[in-house]
Amino acid sequence: MSVRYRDPQPVFVISAGQCGQATLSRILQAHPGVVCLSGVFSRPGAGQRLHQSRTGPEFWAELTDPATLYATLSSLTADPDDLYDELAGEVPHWPTATAGDQYLRLLAWFRTRFGGHLAVEQTDGSLEFADRLAQAYPRARFIYLYQDGIETVMSMDRDLREIHAERWLRATLAWITVYDGLPDDQRGSIRYENLVAAPAPALIALARFLDVPAYSGWLAHGCDLIRTPAVGRPYCRTLAPASSDLPFAGWHG
Repeated sequence: MSVRYRDPQPVFVISAGQCGQATLSRILQAHPGVVCLSGVFSRPGAGQRLHQSRTGPEFWAELTDPATLYATLSSLTADPDDLYDELAGEVPHWPTATAGDQYLRLLAWFRTRFGGHLAVEQTDGSLEFADRLAQAYPRARFIYLYQDGIETVMSMDRDLREIHAERWLRATLAWITVYDGLPDDQRGSIRYENLVAAPAPALIALARFLDVPAYSGWLAHGCDLIRTPAVGRPYCRTLAPASSDLPFAGWHG
């Protein structure tokens, strides 16, 4: 199946991980106007090399790590093998471009293939390369999903907690600088604790930011997903809305 891609401006969910991004992805994927992709940049270094040139075959070779690509495809369809074959017939024939442009083309391909109004991408740990995304996609929109700093640190591996905490802090401070420089209509942030405590207002604001309708059925489904913790992972110890520990909270724009 040959799909002619359009050139949408994507939306990226930026997070350090372990703060509800999987649930948010499920909510977004349930919206009929949204194609939500998980882990597109999960291959090591993928988000750091967006300026480098890639031919179609080179880009396809970069994508075809089975563990990561199939995770992305499985979140979209019950037949990831068929979708893989479609991509295999398309991507190697794409003209040479920067890796950033190739990823943009890929997101647009998925958006068109599944008939969405827009594509939203979230990769766990994207905070590490969020500045590169903002540089490569100056017209993209960004959603910063974060939680209480103590909760973030406590979710890290105990043996390496100090190292990870320092790395997280550096990445967070760097991202705040980038975030503050974005136009208001291209940035939004939501604190995880507030999403859990009051999901409906947060999801309505999210839909408004994305410029998609907040359908009542989608809203109810999203609230149910938020209220049902993932197995083995309680939401947070702090369940009430709290003042932000960062220079921004809620949605801007």
